[in-house]
Amino acid sequence: MSSTPLRSGTNAGTPLPPLEPALASIVAPVGVDEFLRSYWRKRVFHAPGSAERLRPVLDALGNADLQSLLAGSRRFAATGAGFDEGPGTRMSPAEALEAYRSRGATLYFSLSADSPLCRWTSMLAHELGEPPVGVTSLFAVRNRNGTRLHLDWNENFTIQIRGSKEWLVAPNDFIRQPVTNWEVGGAPPHYADSLQLPDRMPAGAERHILEPGAV
Repeated sequence: MSSTPLRSGTNAGTPLPPLEPALASIVAPVGVDEFLRSYWRKRVFHAPGSAERLRPVLDALGNADLQSLLAGSRRFAATGAGFDEGPGTRMSPAEALEAYRSRGATLYFSLSADSPLCRWTSMLAHELGEPPVGVTSLFAVRNRNGTRLHLDWNENFTIQIRGSKEWLVAPNDFIRQPVTNWEVGGAPPHYADSLQLPDRMPAGAERHILEPGAV
């Protein structure tokens, strides 16, 4: 199995401990050693959520009002619903919020550097032996909008805040060490076998439903 999976997202046991900025908490119920040995850069990890498990994340997020969070971000994008506005766009936060509310655009934005959740990212990077250059971001998605088939060159931890989201994930067999993100229909990524570029989610993809507090 490749280190970086293909993903396609559409936004629907024993209780786990509340989430904290520590790898052992994020990857519960498996231990850190088991996570590093069996999951990290190898396969999808999925743990269920609960309101109690999510509470520390909401506390760290502070004011979870979308308008306030978007206004405090220096980097955002509005996609879908006829939009293709990348990071650094001249669209104002107010315009992006209106696009989300009225036209169903998906918003992707990084949190301001002083957000307590950014500390979670740097602490996880330290525990994993990775450079402290991670990005702490939020997706705001309406109804059943989502993302097309794609792969990310970087590793991700996703925590569901509200609503539910369905992930379809399959092995990436056409490029073993991606150095850039790629979306179906785009130009072949560097060092890829262009004859094997997928045009749809492969058969047998794993299906994961994330509810609030799930990782």
